[in-house]
Amino acid sequence: MTAKGIVTLRGEAELARRAGALFEGVRREFLCAAGETGTWSAAAPRARRALPPGLVVRKLYGPGVFRDPGGQELLKRLGEAGAEVRISPAPPAHEAIVVDRRLAVLAAPRSVAGEPRTYSVVQEPDVVAGVRALFETAW
Repeated sequence: MTAKGIVTLRGEAELARRAGALFEGVRREFLCAAGETGTWSAAAPRARRALPPGLVVRKLYGPGVFRDPGGQELLKRLGEAGAEVRISPAPPAHEAIVVDRRLAVLAAPRSVAGEPRTYSVVQEPDVVAGVRALFETAW
């Protein structure tokens, strides 16, 4: 389904295929609110040894990150790479990514019946600014 400035994708594979390049093209800022470490695994940029100069990466996780296999190792790698990480006492109400203030990806809640999760890719400037403001408030 497509509306002006919004594309809805089904499943992480389609997200990676259709929007992955947008994540990899991040230049200034990558903000991510996630309830667990496996979220966005197919689409988000991989943690590098060090972030390029000028790139701000901030990740906000819920407390489940400590229970996820490899969660503590991921947090360590992110910190060593220069990413800022915070743990919220509660998981984010909705998971989201904002890339360079030009793109937001909103994850729908996980389905119970095993249906692929949907992701809304938004490039409408006012909506992206609103999602970014909500991230800043949670941060």
